[in-house]
Amino acid sequence: MIDACILLAPRRKAPEGACRHIMATITIRGVSEDLVLRIKSDAQRNGRSMEQELRELLASRYRSRSDAVAELRARWERLPELHAEDVDRWVEKGRS
Repeated sequence: MIDACILLAPRRKAPEGACRHIMATITIRGVSEDLVLRIKSDAQRNGRSMEQELRELLASRYRSRSDAVAELRARWERLPELHAEDVDRWVEKGRS
């Protein structure tokens, strides 16, 4: 096992009056060398640093509520339109 430190911090101070986001430092201990190598490999394949790769993974896994709702609505819109006759036919088919 190796220790990994992921530093998530702003590069410069936000100007006065600007929207401020709190950035944190996350330290993860006990990460296997194999896992670190896989993350580095994925990062390289995606043209990112390991730190950026982990930020992308975290952001995609822990999306904002509004992003998740927007994605669900988009998926809902792509579903085929159903009619009562379709459902009746499926019920009858299931009963036979």
